[in-house]
Amino acid sequence: MLLEVKNLKVEFHTYDGVVKAVNGVSFGVDKGEVLGIVGESGSGKSVATHAILQLVPVPPGMIKAGEIHFEGQNLLKMDEEAINKVRGKDVAMIFQEPMTSLNPVFTVENQIVESLKLHAPPISNDVYRARAIEILQQVGIPSPETRIKCYPHELSGGMRQRVMIAMSLVCGPKLLIADEPTTALDVTIQAQILDIINNLRKTSDLAVILITHDLGVIAEVADRVAVMYAGEIVESGTVEQIFERPKHPYTRGLLESIPSYHHSHEQQKAGRKRLKTIRGVVPDLRGHMQGCPFEGRCDMPPEDVCKQRGPKLKTFEDNHQSACHLTK
Repeated sequence: MLLEVKNLKVEFHTYDGVVKAVNGVSFGVDKGEVLGIVGESGSGKSVATHAILQLVPVPPGMIKAGEIHFEGQNLLKMDEEAINKVRGKDVAMIFQEPMTSLNPVFTVENQIVESLKLHAPPISNDVYRARAIEILQQVGIPSPETRIKCYPHELSGGMRQRVMIAMSLVCGPKLLIADEPTTALDVTIQAQILDIINNLRKTSDLAVILITHDLGVIAEVADRVAVMYAGEIVESGTVEQIFERPKHPYTRGLLESIPSYHHSHEQQKAGRKRLKTIRGVVPDLRGHMQGCPFEGRCDMPPEDVCKQRGPKLKTFEDNHQSACHLTK
């Protein structure tokens, strides 16, 4: 296993109390594999992956417990100097919102070459520039010799996202963490970005953790899926297991809320026009939570145990896991 996260707990200390943003999460990803992490906003997806590179802001955040092993080394035990050698070189991240992640006062060339200067052996500026042009071409940017001189505001949203991917890949990482890489992009550009990620993992054995709330994106590129809710993983398995045999009621609710031509056609004939939704909102993560965190939103008739204690992940066939008292 290239990366293995064990029992990760991350808290945020606020004036209103302690927010348990990630509560005992475990997952792993191997070379050439894409792990999709899905869930509503506030489920802890981004926080869990930011902890891998110690990017949780301290204060108010704190990595309370857990281990994160990358190629046998516990990243949480590293000091700032050691983790800086891993960031961008061995483990890279594509952040949300490229317009705010890119520096508006530096050109594309400056921002890509900066990563090379930090991690690559000292070489001439011409070689740095040639490598930057090469990586821009690799991620599908036309006329990279011209685009490399541009500032972020001179590029479209899809171009900026490609620049972010180029920056993360320029040093040849072994693991790429993509945090909502297709958010706010039209469907054509989304497909192109996903194709780039898919091709890279096949050609370079790149491992990818893909964070999204879009199950359609997960179905397109992921091998395995972890469904997060209220800071915990409530179901995990292969794409086939999650989409064809979901066991947790939250996973089923997410799948049933996806619009499709077939369902829309059937609903129109039946006189129904509304998609199914999951009622309520994600619970308050401050303080102690008794019972199942999904109990107040679940469509299944609750039992006493649902209100008394939180469920643990149970393993079913072929390592398919679900955390639900009512799952058989």
